[in-house]
Amino acid sequence: MKNRVSFRKPKVSRLEFSHPCVGGNFDGFKIAHFSDLHNKEFGQGQEILLACARETAPDLILFTGDAVDRRGGDWGGALNF
Repeated sequence: MKNRVSFRKPKVSRLEFSHPCVGGNFDGFKIAHFSDLHNKEFGQGQEILLACARETAPDLILFTGDAVDRRGGDWGGALNF
């Protein structure tokens, strides 16, 4: 089963967080969180996702949850990213 290539831009949400227990050293700290890709490819070699990461210039990148799904198939999209 071949991965479906998506040329749509992924959903991007921006959230500002503050809490009294989080010190000032984290002011302006950026986290990029990628999740639920479900075997999809976003451009050749995941170029659309990589562009999103570059654009936000995060201090930390998290890649969590459902990189592949129960339909199985190729892990290529997740591994390329």
